[in-house]
Amino acid sequence: MYKNNMWVYQGGDSAYEAIPNLDNWADVVHAYNSVKPVVSKNHSIEENLRPIGQRRRKWEKITKHETTYGITYRIEDGNGAPALIWEKKKWETKEWDTYLYISNAGTRWVSASTARYKFLANVLPFGLDLVQARSGTNRYIRTYYQRKMSNVKEYETDYYLPENVGQATHLRFKHTNIGWKLDSPEWMPEKHQTLVDKEEKRQYKKHYESFYEWAVALTPIQPRVDAIRSSNWIRDDYREQCAYREQIKDRLEEYMLEERHERYHTRNQGNYVGIPKEIMLEVLTDDNHPMRVVALTDFLMQSAGQHYMIEQRDEKEFRKGFNTWLNHVCFHENKTTPQYMITKEDK
Repeated sequence: MYKNNMWVYQGGDSAYEAIPNLDNWADVVHAYNSVKPVVSKNHSIEENLRPIGQRRRKWEKITKHETTYGITYRIEDGNGAPALIWEKKKWETKEWDTYLYISNAGTRWVSASTARYKFLANVLPFGLDLVQARSGTNRYIRTYYQRKMSNVKEYETDYYLPENVGQATHLRFKHTNIGWKLDSPEWMPEKHQTLVDKEEKRQYKKHYESFYEWAVALTPIQPRVDAIRSSNWIRDDYREQCAYREQIKDRLEEYMLEERHERYHTRNQGNYVGIPKEIMLEVLTDDNHPMRVVALTDFLMQSAGQHYMIEQRDEKEFRKGFNTWLNHVCFHENKTTPQYMITKEDK
């Protein structure tokens, strides 16, 4: 993950000023022991409610649990699973290892996730940061270390913080002598891709090759519609081209209304939408389709085809632009890969 494509959640929110630093196990133990349980008409001493920060924010609390194998302290914020779980485990070697579990708020509601991220930014220990991708909404836990006598953080790795989907979707870190190290399976975020349906495209190969040859022959004599993409244009020509572009859009809308009895809007908040896929596929298979010139103009408006064919005489670039446009109009399919845990076989 590229570090310059991330921004770090900053702590310091006034609502969390009362939360002590929880940088190590000793800090957590001291925080628990120093907080007196809330006793009121709504909470008894047996409930052992210990707010981790401001006492009025009772939903943000620290709890202690002991088992045969170790001790855990849970840092909760009232938004689903505990935000942090500090754990000391005792092994056969008699050594006690410190682990930290970090959980996302999940998909309960947006406000819960927002509150969880703010809370994590204020309670994560030294050596861990919560960061977000600048493009998108994925959050990651970043491990870092800092050399002695230096204020500069040296970053190591970003780990995707999985959404809670009803299973153990958390990250577990183990504290070592050089900082925090991931000790649980790594997760990959949900991925959205736009792919080309090659099988469908193969079925239309003969037809779009025929359309391409026709486009190569007709493009040099078509009215120019690409001035908006060029820095070398004359104002009067630009006005004429804009008028012709509007005529093409109107012709497409009229065809959809008359032939399909469908109100099709080629303009969406001022942006050109383009020819529908079903019409374009008809054009490819029918050399005499009434929307054939409209389809060609659609391509020329959304590419630099006229520039490459007329000024540059570069059919290679013209073909590249044609393929891009054709895929976008006819053969693109959106694919979403859900988040998943990386197994040993994936590595």
